[in-house]
Amino acid sequence: MLASQYILSALIFLIIIKTAQTFLTKKMPLGFTLLWLSIWVVGLIVILDPHLLTSFANLLKIGRGVDLAVYVSIIVIFFFIYQMFVKIIMMEEKITRIVRKEALKDI
Repeated sequence: MLASQYILSALIFLIIIKTAQTFLTKKMPLGFTLLWLSIWVVGLIVILDPHLLTSFANLLKIGRGVDLAVYVSIIVIFFFIYQMFVKIIMMEEKITRIVRKEALKDI
């Protein structure tokens, strides 16, 4: 095993522990915690066995495993950005309703 694999594995273990602690202190819901834990576990598997990613990429007719990882990462990032955008819009609508309701109370 390469030194980079040891370092990255240790880093992911620390992130997994931090994610679990965040859930246990009730700062993150179970579904979100499971999503992030699964992402980190998949990352750990790919770090420990990079040939697995290359084999999967070849099945999808993608040249290298790294290319597949980049494509998937970009898709996941855009999905999370989209989810945050939707939540921001919903919060803005709720805030607008609350402010209007409070403004009408004062009249």
